Amino acid sequence: MRALDAGEDFIVTRNGKPVGELRPYQPRRFLPRQAFLELFAGSPPIDYERFRADIDAYADQDPTPRG
Repeated sequence: MRALDAGEDFIVTRNGKPVGELRPYQPRRFLPRQAFLELFAGSPPIDYERFRADIDAYADQDPTPRG
């Protein structure tokens, strides 16, 4: 636990095979809405059709249950 407090990460193994990870807890940090808007204020607009085509090229969008 002291090593975790110091920021050290650990890989948990079973019979020499990695099965998990133990690392120091880091609470989520939320960005205020105004800061988010300012951060992306200069970003180019998103072309929805192009974005959707890019997603469809890499992700299966079929909602049919696999089973």
